[in-house]
Order: sequence, then C-alpha cells, then structure tokens
Amino acid sequence: MVRSLLLGLQLAVPFYALYARELTGTGAGSLGFFVVASSLAMVVSSPFWGRFADKKSHIVLILGGFIGAFAGILALVLGWLPEYFHRDIWFAFVFFFAGFGQAAVRLGRKTYLVDATPERDRPTYVALSNTIVGLFTLVGASLGFIADAAGLQVLIMVLVFIILYGTVLSLTLPESSDMLKLETG
Repeated sequence: MVRSLLLGLQLAVPFYALYARELTGTGAGSLGFFVVASSLAMVVSSPFWGRFADKKSHIVLILGGFIGAFAGILALVLGWLPEYFHRDIWFAFVFFFAGFGQAAVRLGRKTYLVDATPERDRPTYVALSNTIVGLFTLVGASLGFIADAAGLQVLIMVLVFIILYGTVLSLTLPESSDMLKLETG
C-alpha cells in the first residue's frame, strides 16, 4: 500500500510540467530544463539514498515522501505568488525536489522489500507488489479527469495528499530486519 501511494510522486511530475507551462506560458523547450533538474537530483542523491537505505530503508521512504510532498506544495505556492515567480527557474526547484524524493522512494522501497522478505518468498512478494502497483497505476491514469474537471491546482493538491498519506503509512512500517524475525520466528 505504501509503495502504491508513494507512486503519486511519479504520477505528479507530468502535471507539474503542465502547471509550469500554464503559469509561465513557455513552450516545450522548458521541458528539457525540467528533465535536467529532475535527473540531476536523482544522480546527485542516489548514492546518498543508497547508503542510507542499506541501514534504514523505511526511513528513506519517509524522507522521500516528505520531500516529494514538498515539491507539490512548492509548485502550488509558486502559483499563488506574484508573477515574478512564474518562471522556469523557480519551477526547476519543483522538479529538483521531485527527483530527489523519487530517488529516495525508489531505492527505499526496493531495499525494504529485499531486506524484509525471506529469500525464498521474495519473488512472490515482488510479483504481488508489482500487481498492486499496476492496479494503482491504472487508477492513476484517470487523474487527468480531475485536472480537466477541477484544474491542475486541485489535482496537485490531491496528489500531495496521496503522497503524504503514503508517507504517514511509511511511519508504521516496522524495521525490515524485524519483518524477517516475524517470518522466521
């Protein structure tokens, strides 16, 4: 469930691009700028998150969720600020934080799943997790209807709520080593 809810972070990124285009009035050329900001964040943060996830993978999920939610909140705040802030450079920070959070969530969930499951059951856990995430992805495909009906700001608020809910659920996850003790104990 945590993994599915934190998928909201990845689903939000294209809507951030649409929102930035709506506010800045810029064209597709800005998209490359945003992709660079997001990719830079992932490349810079992955080694850090990888080392951290080896020790406390569920904490990495929590931090990644909070950073991802911050990216959405920042996008909304930029929309509420004066027109001076409706520029690509400011929205690059949204994409940077989104990339930073995505890297954490990606590494945290993989590490948690590997560390929390017995080796013989791991393929079953991965298959079940991927199936559930696939179903949530199908539901996520309908998010465009929310944007059409209520606007991008409302959709971003919904996604921030989903990400925060996944983050709060991450707080309830036991240590991955405790999961193995429950399984073998």
